[in-house]
Order: sequence, then structure tokens, then C-alpha cells
Amino acid sequence: MIEHQLKSWSNISVTTDLVSDLPFLLCDRNQITQALINLLTNARDAMPETGDIIIRTNYEAKTSRLILQVADTGSGIPPSVQSKIFDPFFTTKPVGKGTGLGLSIITGIVNAYGGEIKVDSVPQQGTTFTIFFPANPLPVVAYHATASGRFDDTVYPTSRVNGFPGNS
Repeated sequence: MIEHQLKSWSNISVTTDLVSDLPFLLCDRNQITQALINLLTNARDAMPETGDIIIRTNYEAKTSRLILQVADTGSGIPPSVQSKIFDPFFTTKPVGKGTGLGLSIITGIVNAYGGEIKVDSVPQQGTTFTIFFPANPLPVVAYHATASGRFDDTVYPTSRVNGFPGNS
């Protein structure tokens, strides 16, 4: 889906710098795809004539975080509005060109996985969005019935849950 969309952007160069063998991210693939499409669409819209987009992935071992970056050489975001861009219905696009929901949707997706999103933007030079996801899956709540018939909802690290992917 993403590849098809990118091929239609003949005036924009899209390159990737993807690290292989990254740790797994336990997530809904469709949500991550939606976040990436929203970032790519915003990047394209910031470059109406021509420009470059770079998609990067990396792993930060010190903090055990996966990194997804989308950088563009577009118009940039004015510093005066950068603190508002993640708010629902806020848009820098002309009337009728944007809903102001793309970045707030991304923020919701990122937060749902315990992640963080940051922006670095310089007007007339471009913008880089960096998303950090924890490489280790979030803790699992394991429900099981106790002898008294009650449910125990103890939170376990995923490394202690039998049957969890990667555990034996």
C-alpha cells in the first residue's frame, strides 16, 4: 500500500535507510502503517514542487528503543506552532487541504505502545519526525483462576509468561 502511494509521487525522491535485524515490536501492523502513511503524506504536502523524503529505522541499545524517522526537505514548521501540531484539528495547511487529525492519530498510536514522538523542524529547510518505541513488549497481565475461584490479574514481565512469543 505504501509503495503504491509513493510511486505516484513522481516529483519526490524517497530513500530508505533501514537497519536489518531490529528487535521485534509487538504491535498492530495496520496502526504502524497508518502512522507511517500520515507522516509521509504530511512530508509530501510540505513539498508541492519537488523534494526528498528519507525513511530511517534504527535501534538505540542504551535505552532499548526502536526508532522510526521520516525526514523531508519541505517548507518546515514555524517554531511558533510546533507545540500545537499534535493537537487534534490543528493544521498548518490551507483551508480544505487538511483535517488536522494526522499527527494526533499518530500520537495516539505511539502512546498506545508506550512510545514517544518528537519533531525537529527548520522553516524552509525541512522537518524530521522521530518515533521511539520500546523494543521489549509491554508487560502482560496474565489472568488465571485461583483456588478460591477469583481471578488473579498479576502483571508479569513478558519474559515470565509461558507461551509468549520468544519464551519457551
